[in-house]
Amino acid sequence: MKTQEPSWLDESRVEAKSIFQELEKKSLPRPMIRVSPKDVSEFKRLEILAPLGSWSHTGSASSLLHSLLEAYDKLPLVQETYRSLCKATFSSFSAKHQYEFQDGQVIYVPAGQEHDLNLTTVFDGEKSSQYLMIVLEKGASLSLVHFLKDACPGLRDLVLEIVVQEDASFTYTPVYELQGMLQLHRQAHVRGSCTVVDVTLEIPFIQVQSDMQLLIPGASARQTATICSNATRSFFSQQSHHQAPQTSSDIVTKAVLSNGAQSGLAGLVAMDNMSKDAQGYQQMDVLLLDEKSHASAIPELSIYTADVKCSHGATMGEIDEEELFYFQARGIPIYKAKQLIVQGFIQETLDHLDEEMQTMLLERLMSVLEE
Repeated sequence: MKTQEPSWLDESRVEAKSIFQELEKKSLPRPMIRVSPKDVSEFKRLEILAPLGSWSHTGSASSLLHSLLEAYDKLPLVQETYRSLCKATFSSFSAKHQYEFQDGQVIYVPAGQEHDLNLTTVFDGEKSSQYLMIVLEKGASLSLVHFLKDACPGLRDLVLEIVVQEDASFTYTPVYELQGMLQLHRQAHVRGSCTVVDVTLEIPFIQVQSDMQLLIPGASARQTATICSNATRSFFSQQSHHQAPQTSSDIVTKAVLSNGAQSGLAGLVAMDNMSKDAQGYQQMDVLLLDEKSHASAIPELSIYTADVKCSHGATMGEIDEEELFYFQARGIPIYKAKQLIVQGFIQETLDHLDEEMQTMLLERLMSVLEE
């Protein structure tokens, strides 16, 4: 028996449906991953109270995870935030997701509290759309490791809205282990400190669009990604928008590609006219393990004010034969030498993790490379 959705959610879906139809008429550019064609007016909506996936968690923060309906009713900041970051008007994907999504969860950290949380999301079915909101009140701290998995191949959509209030600190590590294809849109409003470390292990196709909005003086954001792609396709777009003075941001991406893998990397550091004395940095590095793999890297700067510090760069290449010779001359087999080189290459993006997590991720990365 289905439960009637609350009026605010139903109205949100109806509005998103209308926006989606208008965007389709205008034939705006579509996202790289296209959901299987189906007119939205004919889509039989699945109730949010009967999700197609499952969520589980461990750690000190078991009381922080709420259903979207529960959190919306009792937490004013959730009401203010819901769909205000990833708006339906942004793209056809955003509008379609807002209309179709099946499950919504909220992680809410009250002011002054500090927590560590391991969260696992399991997507079920051939098509699954999920929504997650993360809110940290003033002075709160959260370290979240988020494992994304599925039970079978299919299409997976995830929209993530993040709010980090003043003096709050958030570290988010999503680990992708999926049989299906994933499209992820992530938007963050940052008034404190926010660090995101994407770790791509096993997934045939992934597209991530991540945008950090730095809203007050002193706000900081760091986005890093470790991509280990074995005969798969990955696309990452990471952006930092500075909207206040004395803000800082880093974007660092490391991709290791093998067996004909393809990767597209795009980065943008934007400084508006209010971002005096802001600092921005981005670096993209790609290591190709065979001639069949290829990648593109496009770092960009958009600066509309003076007195800022900003830099960007990109490198791409294969393992140096002289490095391999150095290891072999010291009795180290070539496969082990490649593993050591790859480990050194990606270490920068994993340094903030604890030793146990680093060991686990590196072991998984190495196993993928050996396949």
